[in-house]
Amino acid sequence: MEQQTKQQPALTRLILCVVAAAALYAALDKFGEQIPQLSPHLPWLAAHKVQAIALTAVALFGGSLLLFPPEGEPAMPPPPEEADCGPYDGYEPACGADESF
Repeated sequence: MEQQTKQQPALTRLILCVVAAAALYAALDKFGEQIPQLSPHLPWLAAHKVQAIALTAVALFGGSLLLFPPEGEPAMPPPPEEADCGPYDGYEPACGADESF
C-alpha cells in the first residue's frame, strides 16, 4: 500500500502529460495547416497519431521532471560531515604501523 501512495504523484504527472499531449495533437490537427513549417510533416502526424501523442507525452513528462523534481529524497545523499575521514579510513595497515614500504 505504501508503494502505491509513493507512485501516485508520478502517475498523476504522467496522466496530465498524456492529456496535454492529446490536447496539443487536437489543436495541431485543427490549426496545423496554418503553420507552414509543419506542412511537410502533417501526413506523417495523421498516419501516426498514437506515436505522435506518445512522443509528445514523453517530452512533456521529462521536461516536467527537470523543471519540477519530485519531492522526497534528494537524488544524491549529502556527503558525510566527518572532518577526519580520508581514503584509507577503516583499513588496517598490512605491515606494522612503524614499518614503511
